[in-house]
Amino acid sequence: MIKENKSILIIGTQRSGTNSLTFALNKQIRGRKMDGFYSTREPWNYESPFVRDNDTSIDWTKTPYNLNLIQTSNVVIKTQSFQKPKHFPGSSVEFMEQLAKKFNKDRIIILCRKNYDEHIISYTNLRYKVYMHGYWTGLAQKTWELSEIPQEYLDNKEEQAIIHKYVTEQRQLISEISDKLNIGISYHEDLFGTNRQVSLELIQSWNLGVDADTVNRDLHPRHKLNKTHVKSLI
Repeated sequence: MIKENKSILIIGTQRSGTNSLTFALNKQIRGRKMDGFYSTREPWNYESPFVRDNDTSIDWTKTPYNLNLIQTSNVVIKTQSFQKPKHFPGSSVEFMEQLAKKFNKDRIIILCRKNYDEHIISYTNLRYKVYMHGYWTGLAQKTWELSEIPQEYLDNKEEQAIIHKYVTEQRQLISEISDKLNIGISYHEDLFGTNRQVSLELIQSWNLGVDADTVNRDLHPRHKLNKTHVKSLI
């Protein structure tokens, strides 16, 4: 177990706020000039040209991100429950077990949504943006409203089956990871909800050595990308 290193690992599901949390932590840490922290987002996301171009070794510990850097640098790594190096000889859950060994257990955050319907809405927006503009455009990180998604897309049974399958699988994986690592799940609704005291207490409970008030302000719901406040799909 690494005792001195302050690296942080965020494991989440897509559309659970992992990007926002990574930015908030890294921004606040950099602002306080804490030990040269840097962040890396989804180093095993093979939709990324950077990952594909740099995944050149069959040693899963070294490509495209050298895991030894966790022991020599302070890094904020964000990954998703289904992601793993393509040469890792096991499931993503098994990979997370190996990855977690390189971090202090109390510096690992597991993130998901409580509300399944809202998870589906947000993932539907992601899928639609990818369908319209391609994966690596950044457009899924823009503000949006449900009304922007055509009804025929929402009514597409084949597409909705894919969306429900992916969201369900990611949620199942994050639950398994939580059980395997014996780390509770932090929820999007608590972290980004209107009750900012609940959010503040959650951030404080992580005990990361950051300014919890600053992180809490950066995660205020006024910054949320979904501006519709729709609770469920009709």
